[in-house]
Amino acid sequence: PDGDTGNDRMWNFLDRFGIQKKEERMKLAFVCLLTAVGVPMIFAGDEFADRMDFDPAGMWRDDAKQSDPLNLDRLEDPWRRRLFEYVGRLVRLRTGSDALAVNDTEFLLFDLQAGRRVVAWKRGRPEQDPVVVVANFSGFGTDVSQPDAEYRVPGWPATPPGRSWREVTQDRAVPEEWVGREPIFPWEAQVYTLDPA
Repeated sequence: PDGDTGNDRMWNFLDRFGIQKKEERMKLAFVCLLTAVGVPMIFAGDEFADRMDFDPAGMWRDDAKQSDPLNLDRLEDPWRRRLFEYVGRLVRLRTGSDALAVNDTEFLLFDLQAGRRVVAWKRGRPEQDPVVVVANFSGFGTDVSQPDAEYRVPGWPATPPGRSWREVTQDRAVPEEWVGREPIFPWEAQVYTLDPA
């Protein structure tokens, strides 16, 4: 688009393209960023959906100086606070997980049927506690009105004896009977790791 500098904060980028459900999309983006191979780079303020308060198209003029400090008052917005805490959980996982410190990635699922865009991958070496990500890049969601609602991920890593899985983004234990088959919602990512031994 006209005036696109490529230097927007994520909120401005989504807003420019008319995306209404920014919280869901930003959470999905942060899961991908913080579980990917490589060094994640986060533009200041994106962790709580701060937005640029000036026109980024004019910031590169010779007589202009960028001046757009973070507006920490936006953390008072409940959805921005939720995003900030969500990103915090992912950063703690990123900095504490051996599986995310290596390049090893195995894709478990590419579900591209009937408008779905669901991808699942496992990070880590065989001797490490894995990190498993299930990311839904579509409006598809499990019909949770059904009593047996589930979304199965084939090839889920075995649960070692005496261990259990934890879903990181919601900081909750996963019941044994739901491992590898929890429901999934539109534009959602779920991140799983084993509880410490």
